[in-house]
Amino acid sequence: MVDEDEACDGLPPAGLTCVDAGFDFGSVGCSSGCVPDTTPCGAFSPLAFAATTSQIRDVVSVAPGEWLAATSDGLARWKDQTWTTLADGDLYAIDRRGVAVAAAGADGQFLLFDQQEWSSLTVADADLTDVCLTSRGTLVVAAHSAFWVVGDQVVPTATELVLDSPRCVVTKDSEYLWSDKGLFRWTGADWLQTAVPVGATAVSTSPIGELVAVAGNRLFALDEPSRPWIELARYPETIAFTRVTGNLRGEFVLGDDDDTIVVYRAGRWYAWRAPSADVALLVTDITGDFIAGAQQRLWQLTPNLWSSMSLSAERIWSWRGLPTIAVGNHLFQQATGRRTQQTLASMPARVAGFDSQGEQAFVADETGNIAALRGGDASLAREGEGEVLTDLSFDFAVGRNGVILERATGWRPASLDVKESLLAVFTDARGETVAVGHNGVLCHFRDGSWTVQFLDRAVTLTDVWRSEDGGDWIVSGSDGFLATYNGTTATRIPTNTTAALKAIAGYGRANIFVLGDQGAAFHFDGGSWQPMKLPAESRPGEIGVNGTSDEMFFLVGGSVYSLLSPALGRQ
Repeated sequence: MVDEDEACDGLPPAGLTCVDAGFDFGSVGCSSGCVPDTTPCGAFSPLAFAATTSQIRDVVSVAPGEWLAATSDGLARWKDQTWTTLADGDLYAIDRRGVAVAAAGADGQFLLFDQQEWSSLTVADADLTDVCLTSRGTLVVAAHSAFWVVGDQVVPTATELVLDSPRCVVTKDSEYLWSDKGLFRWTGADWLQTAVPVGATAVSTSPIGELVAVAGNRLFALDEPSRPWIELARYPETIAFTRVTGNLRGEFVLGDDDDTIVVYRAGRWYAWRAPSADVALLVTDITGDFIAGAQQRLWQLTPNLWSSMSLSAERIWSWRGLPTIAVGNHLFQQATGRRTQQTLASMPARVAGFDSQGEQAFVADETGNIAALRGGDASLAREGEGEVLTDLSFDFAVGRNGVILERATGWRPASLDVKESLLAVFTDARGETVAVGHNGVLCHFRDGSWTVQFLDRAVTLTDVWRSEDGGDWIVSGSDGFLATYNGTTATRIPTNTTAALKAIAGYGRANIFVLGDQGAAFHFDGGSWQPMKLPAESRPGEIGVNGTSDEMFFLVGGSVYSLLSPALGRQ
């Protein structure tokens, strides 16, 4: 609860963003002194390409540091920090497939580079608004018509299209036309209308060959034409996106008509302050970086900037062998190695805890609401009654001021006289449960009753874990606290760090991981505890670990990493 002399208490101040505080990205936190913490906020200046003397309509990346642009004065190349003109004209669109590049523009102008040289052709007596290279040939689009160009042959795809300035979109095995009349797929003989998400305002394709779409503040994907669209994510604010593109890293950038640009990455949203008031172009370069274009300029965001944007607190668990991630009030599940995220639940408030057994799972939010998940369905199992929850196990939920809710009684409060706030709870395979929190409190449930003891009143205990095959409990806390607990007494483990250790997970008694602030991390191999190096920088509230016998998932700096072997690999 926020007192009169406090601006916040644990949670960030409601409604305050890093942009409000004068930064470009990040999420405001709450310091130990109960004042807004802008340490996680950041600012950057994107690399600006030199301005051309003409308007940039479209660009493609042909090599690292090399770009071709369709401009109002023709075809231009950016290389060695310089723009050069390759062909005159008034071009609207450009596309690349392998070593081939095609451009199209006013008065039917069509340019094609295939292997070694450029060739030109007049496709039609009309302005060409888009061009797409496909396995069938080159698809060229005009205001009310579309053509296949193969060699020097031009073949209309239909006598006339009742579409207003369509755009072509190509996936790994299909060609589409998109306009305000809808989405149409080429069958080999004609254009067949295809379903799109209700309210869709833009359709594009990702570098891995899937359709992506935006409708209002929602992001969708379509793997195969015969399958339904999948909602990947929903931006937390009401906004009407009109542009979308993705990259091979599973990231998406979305824009609207009012200079809003956001990035969706690993289940999280990031807002970017637009570099110009008239950004009209969002594309991906050959290395996967995003490019924004406005009139005569291009801006590039480099990989290190994307990683530095991952500054918000997150939680991570494992369910059905996949990383399960909390982002604000949403719970996502993401397949490693793929960019598809499934929304498991959207809670009324920020997600506080999650746990599962088999196909059944529960998720709790910070205002006491608990939802039950089974298969693809989520239903409210308990409505909050004013509690502030901090964590959940399959059988119990815990929170501030000693709150413990018990599933066996319909998530009613347990009869336990504890005043200290509880921060973490874990239920083992036998049904024993341990909850830990402030002032070193440890609450132990076994054989149907609770016992309470204080391991170290000078320490805040932050997490607890136990192997499925039993053994000692592992407890972590502030000031480098790490200990084993045998059900009666605790034994400290030397760590030689003062950083708060906040996340514990493992598989078996001989494969345990502990992560903390300031990059602190330890691994137990069955014989001894050893420091380990994390794959990225961590800050308070950004770490988590969970997993299975085959794969451990780490949340560090907002990114999800996978450990399949002694080396950490970025997912």
